[in-house]
Amino acid sequence: MRKSDLILYFANQISKRIVKTSIRQFQSWHITLSGNDSRLKNTWDEICVQIQGEYSFNWNDYVNAIETHLMEEVRRLNEYEKFSLWLQTDQGLYYDEEENETPEIYDEDIMYYLKSEIFKKAGNWSNERIRKYLG
Repeated sequence: MRKSDLILYFANQISKRIVKTSIRQFQSWHITLSGNDSRLKNTWDEICVQIQGEYSFNWNDYVNAIETHLMEEVRRLNEYEKFSLWLQTDQGLYYDEEENETPEIYDEDIMYYLKSEIFKKAGNWSNERIRKYLG
């Protein structure tokens, strides 16, 4: 087993945990800006229909909420967790351990990586409310 395989495994486990926790959090938020007649039950439903359909006028409000939530999650991580996730980001892909450089790890880079993982999940998520809304 290579060291890079271990880091990737560790990063994937952390990412899955944060994505799963985030989805549950968004499902607990009953903020729906599509209106009461949309039949969407929670914020996660709203995010999914906008990713799978088209963005509403309020899309930036959802993006800001997602980013704020994820920044809180990233700040809770220890340095090893942050480093392993950062290595999965576009910036981390260029890190060369052999050059003995100390990388600048920015929480925002990790947050954007996690946001893309959440958007992937939202793009594939379905339930009866989402299917009816997208009709």
